[in-house]
Amino acid sequence: MRTRLAALAAWPILALIFAVDALTTQVLVIAILLVVPIVLAALTRDRRLTWSVVAAAVLANAGAAALNARAEGRWDATALGDRALVMVALVLVGVLSMALQRRSENIGRLAADASLFARLSEREAVIRDLVAALAHDLRTPVAALGMTLRQAEHGAYGELPESYRGVLRTSVVANDDLQRLAETLLAVARLEADEYSDRPETVDLSRLLRQIAEEFSATAETRGAVLTYIGTEPLHARVDRSGVRRAVGNLVANALQHIPSGGQVTLDLHRRRERAEIVVSDDGFGVDPAVREHLFERNAGQSRPGSGTGLGLYIARRIAERAGGTLRYEDNVPRGSR
Repeated sequence: MRTRLAALAAWPILALIFAVDALTTQVLVIAILLVVPIVLAALTRDRRLTWSVVAAAVLANAGAAALNARAEGRWDATALGDRALVMVALVLVGVLSMALQRRSENIGRLAADASLFARLSEREAVIRDLVAALAHDLRTPVAALGMTLRQAEHGAYGELPESYRGVLRTSVVANDDLQRLAETLLAVARLEADEYSDRPETVDLSRLLRQIAEEFSATAETRGAVLTYIGTEPLHARVDRSGVRRAVGNLVANALQHIPSGGQVTLDLHRRRERAEIVVSDDGFGVDPAVREHLFERNAGQSRPGSGTGLGLYIARRIAERAGGTLRYEDNVPRGSR
């Protein structure tokens, strides 16, 4: 409301000052008062209005000078000098007003962005906490269900027909996928909140990779794939055991998901100078070169059909980086991914 009043007042004040200036010869103070409507226009934050008032004030100054000269019957050098100074002052005030208006706009946008960012951050924190709570609470019943399914598959509740055992094996794999999803969501929530805790210890990576291959053997069998660990050399490293297990497990699960029936996934382990290199290879469909640049970013995998949440590779990269390592993609010869 105040800015509207300022805009409405600028023009009549300009007209009044012009009238007084035109009727009063050689009074510099009155001419300088032409900056008042410019300042009023600047209060509106409307730069177009400000420029129009500046132009009008310059014209009013020149018009008043001409009327003064006509009234006196001559052009006075001192009066012309005063008018030139007023002209410069009007332009400078206009430029400064425009600069202040532009800065005010930027500050307003920054304040709006900051407020929006605060609201989004608050919502993100709420969503992250909900995801973490749900994932945490989901893990226990899913783990209990998996244990019951495995016991039933191995005859703990009596002998079952082979067709039933096949259904149980499929259910075990589906339950394992659900458990990995819960762990993935919980890991993402902790990574994004910077609450992911590493517990470094000396780990036999060769033994750990064999265990991972055994854990995924049922999943590979159900999906008609072959999963093997081909490393031979024992190799110890100081890492977070659960983190490496989760990262490699995500890579293996991703490989099993993107190979045809009868495909092969291999786990390998090398010593490369003073570092350990874990390789997960498959002979599947590979990855489109256009996607590879963003392959390990959060939700990047969702651009590919059947790629699930798109979080597994992102978590693997983050865990590798937390351990001081890297995660990269290569073509597998003759086909597939490494």
